[in-house]
Parts: sequence; C-alpha cells; structure tokens
Amino acid sequence: DRVSLVKLRNDGSVEWINSYANSAIWENEADHHIIVTSDTCFLVSGFNYYPIVPGLMYPCPYWYKVDRDGNLLWIHTWELKTYQSPGEAWVAMEDKHGNYYSGGKMYSPYGIPYLYKLSKDGDTIASYPFGSVPQPLGGDMYSINPLNDTTLIIGANYSMTDHDYSWSVNKTD
Repeated sequence: DRVSLVKLRNDGSVEWINSYANSAIWENEADHHIIVTSDTCFLVSGFNYYPIVPGLMYPCPYWYKVDRDGNLLWIHTWELKTYQSPGEAWVAMEDKHGNYYSGGKMYSPYGIPYLYKLSKDGDTIASYPFGSVPQPLGGDMYSINPLNDTTLIIGANYSMTDHDYSWSVNKTD
C-alpha cells in the first residue's frame, strides 16, 4: 500500500491526486490523520512497516508534509527503528512556533501512549511515554489539543487486562 492525497474542487471534481511512494523497503503505509498547518500546507501522520531484520517488519511512526499543489516537502520516519521500539502516529497538532506534536503509541513491548515532537522542518525534537498508569497491555493517544501556549489536553486509552479498557483525559505541559 502507498499513501495518496486527493485535492477536490468545490464542485467535487478532482484537482490533483498524488501518490507518495516513500521508500521501496517500507510496507503497508497507512495514514491516520491530516491537519492544515499555519503555512497552509498539509501534515499527515501515520505509520509504515519497516524491516528491522530481513523478513521481520515492525510498525514505524512517520509524517509527511505536502504543499497546496501536492508537492512533497519532507518525510520524517521516527529514528527508533529497533525491534524494541516500533510504534504508530495517530494525531497531530501545530504549536505557535510551528513545531508539531503528534500522539500515537510506542510498542514497548505493548502499545503505550506516546507523544512525539517534531520541528517545523520535520526534524526530531523529542519523544515522551505518556500517562501515569502502570505498564498497560496496550494503549494509544487519540486526541491532542492546545489549551494555551504551554498546555496540551490529551485523550488516551489504556488496556490493563484483556477485558479492561480505560479512557483518560490528561492535561500536560
């Protein structure tokens, strides 16, 4: 699978369709979220399957930015490409400085909510495991919104057992 963006005109007709075949070694690229950035471009977050060792693929968070004409500006795949740290990117937002925060999960060994931070040019700034619960069996970050210049409101879910699921709303800096 390869990711594509479609731009439609007001009448619903297609203005352009672009596929972004990012890497021949990636498999099953999947987009989860798209935002319009302050410079009127599109930031897409998702994941691809990246070969850690021959024949063994793990999900790896990635983002790409496209201008209004569909031109690819940059692609960023998270650097943590080991069998101990695969993950996914689900949602994203932009702060007032043009940096991007993205939420998703990191498998360690199970999915735990994770917050990623990228520069406006798509460079890695930092990543943070998120939440104050004991190591869950699984979890994801599904929403991230600014409250003010320094505070984020984050929605996440956790699974502590095979049958116990919890949602949380978190306030963080």
